[in-house]
Amino acid sequence: MVDVKIKLDDVILAFISANNHAEQYYHKPTGKIIYIEDPFYSGIEVDEELEEIENNWENYIRFPNAFEINTYSILEEFVWRLPPGCSQERLERAIHGKGAFRRFKQIVHQLGMEDQWYTFQDSYYRNLAVEWCSIHDIDYE
Repeated sequence: MVDVKIKLDDVILAFISANNHAEQYYHKPTGKIIYIEDPFYSGIEVDEELEEIENNWENYIRFPNAFEINTYSILEEFVWRLPPGCSQERLERAIHGKGAFRRFKQIVHQLGMEDQWYTFQDSYYRNLAVEWCSIHDIDYE
């Protein structure tokens, strides 16, 4: 049997693209990622794919969905890691209530912190992907 390695960038993309209207699975024998949209939202029937997964569950690992990843917690962690001061306070206020993501991005832009935010976010998703692969004993490259 050939050792199948998944590209870490593919795992990261699966996390970034996670939503609550689809599921993604890693197919262990081939290393492929399978994306299955909820037919209620997409109108696309996926009976064959779901039946394949259900009948061969041992060959698949489900990726976490958006709820499980909790992208809001990424914003919080970024804010908490900032040194105390005006920037941290502004961003902490921004992430509360409706429209938190929009306000967060606006203030990050106003403060000129886009590079810092995107570097943090990339690192966060990379660490999450490495951890996920480790938990599921998946080799990656």
